[in-house]
Amino acid sequence: MSAAVVEQARELLDRLDRERTLARALGGVAVALRCPSASRPPLARDYHDLDLATNRDHGHRLAEALAAAGYAPAERFNALHGHSRMMFSGPNDLHVDVLVDKFVMCHELSFRGRLDVHRETLGLADLLLTKLQIAQINHKDVVDVAAILSDHALTQDESGINAGYVVELLSNDWGWWRTVTANLEITRELLPTLDLPRAQAADVDGRLHELKSVVAEGKRSLRWKARARVGERMAWRFDPEEAAT
Repeated sequence: MSAAVVEQARELLDRLDRERTLARALGGVAVALRCPSASRPPLARDYHDLDLATNRDHGHRLAEALAAAGYAPAERFNALHGHSRMMFSGPNDLHVDVLVDKFVMCHELSFRGRLDVHRETLGLADLLLTKLQIAQINHKDVVDVAAILSDHALTQDESGINAGYVVELLSNDWGWWRTVTANLEITRELLPTLDLPRAQAADVDGRLHELKSVVAEGKRSLRWKARARVGERMAWRFDPEEAAT
């Protein structure tokens, strides 16, 4: 089932690309599209949904293209929330969730200027951040983080995981920094539970440590420093249930 979902997503993304309709995958299916290790145990997992990112200029066009491809819109939901999110049901019961301009869960990740990094998915750094910004990170998120870090090195450009982009974001937002740095530690602690081959586990652990180090060395903005003085006395992240409404 998972392989079929990934292939269906690839075919849809290829169709949208040929039609010059802007859409980039995120979430677990995007990880599977970019990471060979996600297609085999122990990092393979089930996928039931496809998440797509677009911007406001292309939202209406994408909705029309999805409908033409056989994906039925959730008309009432889309009428109410289409400026930020749309939902569709497609062939083989594939649920498609379209996010417009930004991804919001525990933190806000803007797509502005980031949708041209790769022709199928968000950039690897963005994919990683969508996982590491989850306050209550769960097993499937840890699996996806491990797949990304297993298959891709940290870089200073979009050829790999753009560490410079991650550092810039986290060094300007204490809340993002607080959540991501905590999740890097949690992921390292949970890594042995994934039963990865020794060499693969060492690669993932090394990149987790490397990312934590470069983030720690980042030059903090005045905004970051001011928010850090307040610390955890004030909420530093959104409630995912509230963000989803």
